[in-house]
Parts: sequence; C-alpha cells; structure tokens
Amino acid sequence: MAGFCKAAKKLPDGGFAVAGKVEKTGQKDCDVWITRLDKNGEQLWDTRIPNPKIKAWPECVCCSPDSFLMVVGWQGLCLNDINSDEPIFDFDLAISKIDKKGKLVWTRNFNREGSEGGNSVAIRPNGSFIIAGKKATSFLGKVGPWLLLVDAEGNETGENLIKFHCNNDQAVKVINCNDGGIVVIGPGLQDESNTRANGWIMKFSSF
Repeated sequence: MAGFCKAAKKLPDGGFAVAGKVEKTGQKDCDVWITRLDKNGEQLWDTRIPNPKIKAWPECVCCSPDSFLMVVGWQGLCLNDINSDEPIFDFDLAISKIDKKGKLVWTRNFNREGSEGGNSVAIRPNGSFIIAGKKATSFLGKVGPWLLLVDAEGNETGENLIKFHCNNDQAVKVINCNDGGIVVIGPGLQDESNTRANGWIMKFSSF
C-alpha cells in the first residue's frame, strides 16, 4: 500500500483537515482519503472515496460555510501505455463534499473535450465556489489555466479560460479579495525540456 497527502487546511474550530490518496502497488485505481483532526492532532475520523479502475488525487481541501469539507482534485486514467513516448491522459476535474462526520455527501466531475483538473478552491461571499485548475490537453485547442464557478451543490454556473503565458501554464491558487474580486496565481514552464518555471499573478474584479 502506498499513498501521499498534498492538501491540508486549518479549520475554524482549530482542528485540521487533510486529504490525499492511497493505492495498492501496481494497481490502476486508488482511493481519495480524507481525515479530520482536532486541535491537538488527534484523529476524529477518516474516510475513503473509491475510484475503481482510475487514478484520482486531491490538490486542495477547504471548509464550506456549513462546516462541511470541500475536496478538489483530478480524476481519470491513461488511455494508452503510460510508458509510451506519447501517453494520452484523460482526466476530469473532481469536487467532493464531506459532512462533519466524514460521510460523502456528493461528488461532481467536470469533463471537457480533453483533460482537466482542479488545484485550488475558494468560497465566494455568496456561498458558491471558485475552482482554479488547468485544461491540460484539448482536441479543439482550448488549453490553459482554468477557472470554474460552481454553486453550493456543485453545479456549474460559469467558467473562464485564461490565455497561456508560458508552456504548460496552470492556475494553482485562487483567493478572495476584500473588494469582491479574486486573485489567481500560477506557474508555467519556459520550455518543455527545461524544468524552470515562470510565475504569474492576475486579479479579476468579479467572476
């Protein structure tokens, strides 16, 4: 069994939420794993979201206005041999809501014509959620950092695709501003053969 955690959030009660994934070595599927800790680090509960025959992992966890947990990430699979020269991935952006006792309330997947995923989520003043991520591949050429707006039940209400500034751009963090706008940051590789990246920041007056 192997796993890792990439998302953690301090909660209003002083406790913490942690999200990651666990998988059996050599298996094609994995479970998204979420746990809640009190302020002393004692585990209150943990839960798994099974994903048969696909890969899934969370990138961000936050607390909703009703004190439930929102978990955002990627979910999908490789359509051909992952070890080939040109592996083809088909991922969806996934968002899940977990109640105060660790029970899954709902999961929503957002699929476009290629591969996409979510890296960050912020709660808007009206209780909706803004998700920052990426359209990683596209058969129609619509590729770039991606913002998705969903309501309190996870239903899509709007989106914005940001034009590439660098190769492999993606939105990795979104935060609210006091004036009602949002700030988005992200990195982009200067060149596919060079691991150095350029950072960028954008502010939107509304969404």
